[in-house]
Amino acid sequence: MTFWPPSDLPFQAFMAHLPAKDNEEILEKLQEYDIGSYLIGYETDPYEHTHFLVQMTTTTYHNFANTVFKKKYNLRGQARHGLPRQYGKLKKIEDLEKMASYTIKSGNIKSNMPQDEVNKYFEKSFKKQEKQKMHLQVFEAIEQKSHYPFQEYMNEYEYSKCKSMLQQKKDYTISSDNNGYKIIINIKQYIINYLRINTDINMCRSNVNSYAQYFIKHTKHYEDAHKDKLIFNLIFN
Repeated sequence: MTFWPPSDLPFQAFMAHLPAKDNEEILEKLQEYDIGSYLIGYETDPYEHTHFLVQMTTTTYHNFANTVFKKKYNLRGQARHGLPRQYGKLKKIEDLEKMASYTIKSGNIKSNMPQDEVNKYFEKSFKKQEKQKMHLQVFEAIEQKSHYPFQEYMNEYEYSKCKSMLQQKKDYTISSDNNGYKIIINIKQYIINYLRINTDINMCRSNVNSYAQYFIKHTKHYEDAHKDKLIFNLIFN
């Protein structure tokens, strides 16, 4: 990473539920402290909150958090009585560049770093968001199929048996003729068909498996125990 102004201070990553109308005021307050480079990402979904990646000591962070988060906005630093915490700091940053991309993923950014450096981290974050969006699109296309699960990829006997078992809430995924494996094949075939027609995405094994796992995790058509078995078969068989 390129830092400006130059500083030997460590980076701190933290988040707080702050009102968007006070963004400039909070930034001005942050700049009163001994800090180096900073990246700040403002988000409004699903609620107003701000992500910070700032070069500062742990002591400086606690002083800033105490003055702004606790005293000014009365935010909770710990979860209690069923209420989540409203501000907090990451104990350790494992990958600084990934943290930078995560911090500014919303695109609403403030920073004192070179613009080309900021753009680089945002572009990496944008690619991740686009990938997540495509996973959701594929999932919705499969989930909405009226003849679920994938009649066009089954012979008449297989589909009738599958439909009957699902309607009776029987454990279709561990039946003696390995129907769980057949379901995984059908899911993958539909994913390949969808990606081939609608995208230019490379359909390698790991890519198709990633879409299949996303679908199995989130579908409403299987019980949790069935999902575990399907994902196990997807990964290890």
